[in-house]
Amino acid sequence: QDSSQAAKPRGTAGFAAICADTPAKGGSKRVALVVDFGTAADAPDGSTPPPARTACARVGTDASASEALAAVAKPLRYNSAALLCAIDGYPKKGCGEQVSDGGDGGKKTPAPSGTAIASTAAADN
Repeated sequence: QDSSQAAKPRGTAGFAAICADTPAKGGSKRVALVVDFGTAADAPDGSTPPPARTACARVGTDASASEALAAVAKPLRYNSAALLCAIDGYPKKGCGEQVSDGGDGGKKTPAPSGTAIASTAAADN
């Protein structure tokens, strides 16, 4: 809703709350994820974004944030340039489509990256 805050997930859940039900385990790490699919105003025509959600991924100690996301939000869809285009099947088509910035009279302006945002809250070993 406020593009100056676009890189920050909405909500306040932290690592302790997100991973409370996922105990630590030797040889792995836990990664708290916040998946925010955006607002209805930013959704591709005719679609409704799923509600934001949190998840705790337990992955190998050398896993990337992308691997943690894949562990809890499949399917992921990428374009030919390896840009993440969809998380958990949303949006169903397109990649990095333009969205309104709210100040252009309804015209479309370029989106800075993919449609959905996934953010890691913290990780442990």
